[in-house]
Amino acid sequence: MAIFDLLEVRIFSNGQPLHEYERPANNPVTDSIDNKDDGPLVERYIESQPGANFMVEVKASAGFQFRDFDGIKFKIRVDGQVAHQPLITKEEYEAALAYVRQSEGPKVFSKGQWHVRKYRFSALRLSEESKAVQPTLSNYIGSIRVVVHYVRRTPSATPGVHQVCLSEREVSEKQLKGRATDTVTTLDAAVKTDPARVWISEMVSDTPVVTFNFRYYTREGLRSIGIIEEPQPSDPFDLLDPESLSKEDSPRLLDIANAGLQNSRKKIKEEDQTSGSPSSSNKRVRTQYDPDELEEIPAPTQPPRQQRTHQITALAGSTAWYLTFASSVLALRGDQIHAQPVIDEPTGSVFCWNGEAWLFDGNKISANDTKDISTHLFLAAANAQSMGEAVSEILGKIAGPYAFVFYDGKSSQLYFGRDDLGRRSLLISQDNDNSNQLTISSVAPSTSTSAFCEVDTTSIYSVDLTQPELTIQTLPSRTLLPCINRSLPGSGSLQENMPSAHTGQHLIDQLKHSLVYRVEQIPTYTPHGQGTDPSRVAILFSGGLDCTLLARLTHDILPHDQPIDLLNVAFENPRVVSARAAEKSKPGATTTTNTYEACPDRITGRSSFMELSTACPERTWRFVAINIPYEEFLKHRSTVVHLMHPHNTEMDLSITAALYFAARGQGCVTSSAHASTEAQPYTTTARALLSGLGADELFGGYARHAAAFTRGGYEALNDELELDFTRIGKRNLGRDDRVIAHWGRETRYPFLDETFVSFALGLPAWEKCGFRPGKATPKHFETTIVPERAEELHPEKMLLRCAMWQLGMKGAAAEKKRAIQFGARTAKMHGGRTKGTDIVTKVDGFWE
Repeated sequence: MAIFDLLEVRIFSNGQPLHEYERPANNPVTDSIDNKDDGPLVERYIESQPGANFMVEVKASAGFQFRDFDGIKFKIRVDGQVAHQPLITKEEYEAALAYVRQSEGPKVFSKGQWHVRKYRFSALRLSEESKAVQPTLSNYIGSIRVVVHYVRRTPSATPGVHQVCLSEREVSEKQLKGRATDTVTTLDAAVKTDPARVWISEMVSDTPVVTFNFRYYTREGLRSIGIIEEPQPSDPFDLLDPESLSKEDSPRLLDIANAGLQNSRKKIKEEDQTSGSPSSSNKRVRTQYDPDELEEIPAPTQPPRQQRTHQITALAGSTAWYLTFASSVLALRGDQIHAQPVIDEPTGSVFCWNGEAWLFDGNKISANDTKDISTHLFLAAANAQSMGEAVSEILGKIAGPYAFVFYDGKSSQLYFGRDDLGRRSLLISQDNDNSNQLTISSVAPSTSTSAFCEVDTTSIYSVDLTQPELTIQTLPSRTLLPCINRSLPGSGSLQENMPSAHTGQHLIDQLKHSLVYRVEQIPTYTPHGQGTDPSRVAILFSGGLDCTLLARLTHDILPHDQPIDLLNVAFENPRVVSARAAEKSKPGATTTTNTYEACPDRITGRSSFMELSTACPERTWRFVAINIPYEEFLKHRSTVVHLMHPHNTEMDLSITAALYFAARGQGCVTSSAHASTEAQPYTTTARALLSGLGADELFGGYARHAAAFTRGGYEALNDELELDFTRIGKRNLGRDDRVIAHWGRETRYPFLDETFVSFALGLPAWEKCGFRPGKATPKHFETTIVPERAEELHPEKMLLRCAMWQLGMKGAAAEKKRAIQFGARTAKMHGGRTKGTDIVTKVDGFWE
């Protein structure tokens, strides 16, 4: 993919991104036909598919700097002529922290209808004479050029249809010729479409931010300039003389050449190693032309793990693909560790799994899920007619978080992907210097210089290793979650202030059902020298509504003799410390509270801890106060930055730092069973951490939800809720998984259980939120007051508040939403004018 400073452009055809090649040093083709643009140039080569439609996708990734401008314009030129100018506005970007826009072609207004003229690759027809004159151009067809400019919005009046067409600069077929002597139609016939957007702007400068240039050639043309190697006449294995080989030099090659069996194109090397330190089920598949020494997988220092590597060589004609699989397993299911990678000897298939499959095809998986899922895949590999469809079908039957890599040895196909919500991390990278090296990993290797990105959650992906080039294909879509209920209340059907009691009880039942899978049957881990009863479950605990509700319902599920740890993190923030010191120096100031106990999340955490201890006295609740001095934060900062990669903003750092230290679980413990005892140093033994993430997106917990309702009622609120949930898999779950798994622990999200999500999405907005016409929404800075009646609770996430009220925890029911970076005080640690979208400094190949 073509990337420059968090801007990205890709060309798609037939729904797939086209493989891009770097410009060779000896390329004989010049840029003379294209309009010259100043500024940086990113050039790629692609193979054209004559007559096929193509689409241009432009993206501004998280952290891109708009500075003081209103947007960025992508001027798309096809063979030197401006065809379309899609725009990403600053408002669109900031609403999503990243934004993608796709251009299928220019829009035209004709006969009262809007139409789109889709791009189509030209087909080249040259005479023998023209080939003789310009041999280097004989297989060159044209270029797609994307020029990026900052723009400002102009105060012009809203233009009419004619002005929109002029601003888009519709191009006729005669204009789209490029270098070809003759081309067929480059734009399709007009097809009805939505109206073009009206957004009048002017460029800030004639010099672009960057220019992306994609040259499209025939396959022969790419070979002629040395981008694709000429095919070799024969398979090197056919030329081998078995008598000339030595077993010492080639321990497997002699057997392969002599046997001539089906697996004669596989060379397998397996190493098995057991270690005393844990990891996060990290897995890496490296596909490349030359074998590479396997890097050490990052391994934290907690419970026992099993680690193993497995190597395969697969041949595609004269090309050898070397695959290295590596897994490090943290076992949280079943009575024993199931070694990974899982290998099926009869087919040569390999399976790497990082996840928790609670259900398969609606049936509970009570034992080891790795074994269960691998069995289904290996059976399919041996018998399925279409392995791609079989993989998609099998993965579609899983309920639970996962990331996986599966190699089908029978067909030499590689499959990988994540669950629909992206609850487990999976990154992918193609080497900058070698497009035929592919790395798929839970965490970016610390020594890598390649750019990694999150594997998209909308599909399962495959790579055909019978081909000499790496091309990632998309499998048919899996079964997706239901759409949000967008129904509007009828007259007389809307209660004045709150959701119904029946819905509140239904929510409690559904959330308990989700929790059962996530807190039962977790094996106990007791470190050497541990003096207290080990805890199996801990909760990332700010004392807010979501996490306290999870704690209260977990109490109803687990036996009362099992302690539950509440992990509460607070930071020494130099900016806040300075402000408090200045305040304390004023005459009459009496504040003496230490910096950690003054953190908002510490205050609400202790309050909710006391409320839980009172409501559920038969349980031992352990409040773990995790205090992080600024110097300790600095010592771990580079590690946190590495783990959150490819996320790279100050907001990412402030959130992941809080999760990183909370997941470490080291602090001072106060137990409800010994409330009068002084807090003691303590490290949690829990390996499963519960998180309340997802509640805000499903039940309207953000300030923007209240703003949407104020602006446009339930329709606008539905739009905002739908937007938040549809992008949840593209945002932060993979990042958070990497940071928490570093400590050998696993995050579990009860609010993101598939069944619970379906329940929540099926509720109308007025059953989830308390937003009502004429009812004021308290501001975030207003003091929390426990009301006398449930009807007076805050309207955001009203259904969850009613459930807490029903469970007898009125204080927690009244707590307001607070972002973790503000509650734990990790935001703006350095002071100054730092913004959440600012990019952290890049050091040693990673953002720091």
